[in-house]
Amino acid sequence: MLNRDLLLYAILIFLYGPVLPSAGAGPLSSSGSFISQAFWLLVFANSVLLAALRKGNLPGLVLALGWLLPLTIWIMASYYWSAFPDLTFRRAGREVIELVSIVLLMSTYSDQTEPLRIVFLSFLTALFADLASVPFPSISYSEVGFHGAHGSKNFVGELYFLALPLFALAIFDRRIARWRLTAALASFCAPGLLLFSHSKTAIGLVGVTTICLFAGWALRWTAQYKGVFALLYFLIATAIAIVVLATGIEDTITFLTGDPTLTGRTQLWQYVLY
Repeated sequence: MLNRDLLLYAILIFLYGPVLPSAGAGPLSSSGSFISQAFWLLVFANSVLLAALRKGNLPGLVLALGWLLPLTIWIMASYYWSAFPDLTFRRAGREVIELVSIVLLMSTYSDQTEPLRIVFLSFLTALFADLASVPFPSISYSEVGFHGAHGSKNFVGELYFLALPLFALAIFDRRIARWRLTAALASFCAPGLLLFSHSKTAIGLVGVTTICLFAGWALRWTAQYKGVFALLYFLIATAIAIVVLATGIEDTITFLTGDPTLTGRTQLWQYVLY
């Protein structure tokens, strides 16, 4: 259905595409952005309508996404201990609306690779927007790193952390990308933009998740040696923990990031934990 595919594409472009104006709402305003509110209400209404018409496998999808339930409950419950309850309620409500809308929309797809094709196109659109902004450093670069058409280096990091595996997978799966050369070029450009962003969290997570992915594959494809691999992973984790504890958390963070305060965020974490 063209309407369904366009709706999914619009959602992903709204989330990961070039930055849009916020209609004047401040970051601590309880009123929120009119553009965002109107967009997500429209998405929610269309998702409910499409799910009702298509009658997809909603129970199966909800069961598969059961691991999101504790996080969703935590997000909604944070309203009660937040220092900014109005802001927290607005953002928590939006998170739930976004999640429900996307789950309803995904339930209308019978082929699991079909939505991946739309996700690939949306990420590719964001990549082209970032590449187009590279020759204009006044609008795509800042002192802290490359932010492209998104306005934030961490947003660029988040985008390419999610897009990189899909770009690589699309090289081998013609159902995701019709032209392998396009997927190959995207897979070549995305790591460079990720590194240029200087988003330490995203860059670090790419390394950690890549190691975990290959470790999981090793356990999956060598069933008769699962015990041996599990023991090796445990010993590696133990060795890393011993090294970190012996070196000190602060010195370890300094070695990995160059800043033991995580650019001043340690005070923020102390406040959050409080």
